[in-house]
Amino acid sequence: MNTNGSFICGCDQGFVLQSDSRSCKIISKSNRVLCLAMKIICFFPVYSDESGIRLMAASGGRLDWMSPTIGTYGRVYLGADMRFITTFDVDNRTDTYFWTDLAANTIYSRHARTANYTKVKKYRQKKNNNNLFFLFLLKLITSGISYVAGLAFDWISRNIYWTDYILEHVEVANMNGTYRRILFHENLTNPWSIAVDPRAGARFLFFTDWGSNPRIERSNLDGQQRTVLVHDGIQMPVGLTLDHIREEVYFTDHHLNFIEVISYSGQNRRKILGNSHFLHGPGSIALFEQYLYWVDTNSNEIRRLNRFQHGFKAQQHERVLSRANVNQIRISHQIYQPLGERTKNKTTFTISIFIRLEINPCQQSRCSQLCLLSPASANGYTCACSTGFILEPDQFTCSKGLSIREK
Repeated sequence: MNTNGSFICGCDQGFVLQSDSRSCKIISKSNRVLCLAMKIICFFPVYSDESGIRLMAASGGRLDWMSPTIGTYGRVYLGADMRFITTFDVDNRTDTYFWTDLAANTIYSRHARTANYTKVKKYRQKKNNNNLFFLFLLKLITSGISYVAGLAFDWISRNIYWTDYILEHVEVANMNGTYRRILFHENLTNPWSIAVDPRAGARFLFFTDWGSNPRIERSNLDGQQRTVLVHDGIQMPVGLTLDHIREEVYFTDHHLNFIEVISYSGQNRRKILGNSHFLHGPGSIALFEQYLYWVDTNSNEIRRLNRFQHGFKAQQHERVLSRANVNQIRISHQIYQPLGERTKNKTTFTISIFIRLEINPCQQSRCSQLCLLSPASANGYTCACSTGFILEPDQFTCSKGLSIREK
């Protein structure tokens, strides 16, 4: 935030400014006193605890995790029959996992409930902190997919989006697997990574394509206003992640061996790391505080660097984990799925960042099938129909139509 002849740094909800007056760190219990001492108005949602932060990695049929802050390790149980997990995402507020197993050509979900939860059939029992939990594994999508390379969960409207590398399209469905709709199938050859920002003021979908016309695109979450953000100086963009606070897109190029960033609007493109002796075949990518994590497919390592350092220091990155055949990494924490619109209020001595928690616009919708968020709609959403259905003139009701691919 600019001031007369200087500047002041502030942090978004759930973060606290560090002693260098520049860096932001997720709030832990010990940070609460620090907020008051540094004259920063902090808001403490119940999920702001650094012990809940996980760097998750999918390799083979496993989904492992480690804590970047306290160094603990573990594994998420996804069932005994998983063979090759290509992509995954997490609903951090309900501890629900979504993933694809290539061997079964199926999109799954898994969630935990206490013993009195009986709405879906029991999958496996576990002991956790002396409490009995049941794990429920559901097959969401079992047909009409070939190679799901990327998957993203919209935590506000509760929809899932994915790319199909073989079938060459981008698709969306309700989080329970119903009402599937193809958003894009034209001008796609190798669609790969996908990410969403469903907050009010954004409501965007981002995806990469490394085929005959490699590029990074953005559209509204309802598939409208498709825009190319990057199309030059790129060959194989496979890694993609978002900085929701700064509204920036980070991406890797597996062939040209670089990591770059660009704004949501397609401006201010700059290189984070490139031409490094230690950067070979960068793949999946993730963010946590000031750190940027990526998969180095040549060395079978997950590495990280401080993305805000410049010059020689920007080349100083380190190994975090050695793991072969990692297909995707993600940071899992509730603070990385913000529920509100970001606004600022500045006073003379303090910085206050207020978050207006927003209601899911789709909860009030009359859509008979899909409700997709949209920044272009006054209601914040548009109704859509699954493939083979058409939207009636009332713009809410779906009826059976021709079974064709919809643009």
